[in-house]
Amino acid sequence: MSKKWFVFTVVAMLAVTAFAAEKEAEIIASFEEPDSMQNWKSYNDGVMGGRSRGGGDNTGQKTILFTGYISLENGGGFASIRSKPNTMNLDGASGVIVKARGDGRKYWVGLRTGGKFPGAAYRADLPTAKGEWTTTFIPISDFKEQVWGMLVPDSSPINPAGITSVGITLADKKAGPFEFELKYIKAVFAEANTEPTDSSKTTVVSETPKPIAPKKSLTIATYDPPLSTKVVKLVEEPSRVQKVSSSHESMANYVYVQLGNTITVYDAEGMEQRSFTIPPEVLEIRSFTILPDGGISFLDNRNDAIYFVNKDGNHIKTLALLEEPDRHIQSMTGIVVDGKLIVSSNGQREVIAVDLKTYELSVFRNLKQLKGGIGTITHTDGVFYISHYKDIYSFTADSEDITKVVATPRGNITEIMVKNDQLFAAVNGYWPSPRQSPTVYEINLKSGELMEIKNIFNNPESLLLLKTEGMTRGHR
Repeated sequence: MSKKWFVFTVVAMLAVTAFAAEKEAEIIASFEEPDSMQNWKSYNDGVMGGRSRGGGDNTGQKTILFTGYISLENGGGFASIRSKPNTMNLDGASGVIVKARGDGRKYWVGLRTGGKFPGAAYRADLPTAKGEWTTTFIPISDFKEQVWGMLVPDSSPINPAGITSVGITLADKKAGPFEFELKYIKAVFAEANTEPTDSSKTTVVSETPKPIAPKKSLTIATYDPPLSTKVVKLVEEPSRVQKVSSSHESMANYVYVQLGNTITVYDAEGMEQRSFTIPPEVLEIRSFTILPDGGISFLDNRNDAIYFVNKDGNHIKTLALLEEPDRHIQSMTGIVVDGKLIVSSNGQREVIAVDLKTYELSVFRNLKQLKGGIGTITHTDGVFYISHYKDIYSFTADSEDITKVVATPRGNITEIMVKNDQLFAAVNGYWPSPRQSPTVYEINLKSGELMEIKNIFNNPESLLLLKTEGMTRGHR
């Protein structure tokens, strides 16, 4: 795949003298009340192994102070705060007004529309003047969809009616402390027609960057007939794929592809069969598993929940993994074995099982002897394989023993899959420090031989075993 260079075109900030009248604006974030912070949470790069710190505190002066430290270690580099999801009724909004005092760094204003995974948001730049209060108007058209900070090409414009959360992010790739004080964020519903109501500096931000493709979350590793090369080309397209899953054995000729809030189902020839919008009950997505009846189980590692959706996209049930979400960000995946959904981790180093008829949840295997986070799981011929940072272990349902199969030269393992006595492991290189380049390994389960597959994407997050051309391997 050829490399592409991307250029950002920044339109200079223009001073303006007009804003919407107070009656035409709606406050969507303010800190008038002492308990205002109860509706806000911090989300930093620790979810991906980073070491940045950031959080908000009520100053007692009807503002929130967002402070912390940006670290670039372990591939990190961002800190953020955002409001909890809530219906905002912003249909028809033409932009937002932000009153803030910054430190001279450029922040993002983020709008979320019931996002289906943690890294997705519509964002627009918010430059700040060090130590000065500024009131900034950002047109709704300036908000572009991003996934982990990368622009999604050809994405649909944001629908203001769907906005459920607003937030502030710092991700300027500059290590060091930061300080940002926020007074309010308002939604504007009409063209500017009045003077500002205070003497603060007023700017308008307009930026039209060229699209940047999101880092690919799919690695095609090997052969798996009868899926055709048409499907390979489909899922190789960076603008089409965010998450992908091949279906259960009973529906083995179908591939499910997620882009934003949409799931599209393709047959073995790459022809679209159906498409549906992920229901709003699904708060966030770490991964999803195709069920024997064509339905989907969405796994949410942030809220520690599983959402069951039928093949038509209708929400059936939400199942809590824990009594209260513990905010441990585990790389959980699911597989279907003997009528049960087996999920690799509930955040407490326990493999869990869900009966697909009764939705009864039970602990399938306790793996607390493995310190730290449990990763992804797969199964073949009565043997389960589970990842743990750089290591892969095996166990069976009828034994308490657990055996280390292999340690991959690089980590962090994001997904594993077995096919014909070959175990494949996608590795994104985020752990341990310093960050390493991502890759995919192929392990022969009989001989123990490990080989590296060279032609992988930028950030392998999931595996789909399909035929590819020009695949090369290196022995290790």
